[in-house]
Amino acid sequence: MLIDGRDVREYDPDVLRNEYGVLFQDYVSYQFNARENIGVGRIERLDDTPAIAEAAAKSGASSIIERLP
Repeated sequence: MLIDGRDVREYDPDVLRNEYGVLFQDYVSYQFNARENIGVGRIERLDDTPAIAEAAAKSGASSIIERLP
């Protein structure tokens, strides 16, 4: 398997794991708040408020989150 023309074995596996996620066709809806929904992508940074806010701003979600109860 190649990534950008390079054999996948040339990459650090930990780096690759941090770059990819999985979305299943058959999904379950979880009762997460906005912080948890954003933070679940990088669970180790779930309590990093500036990182969560930056991710929300970059995704365009900030304006929606501001209107949530």
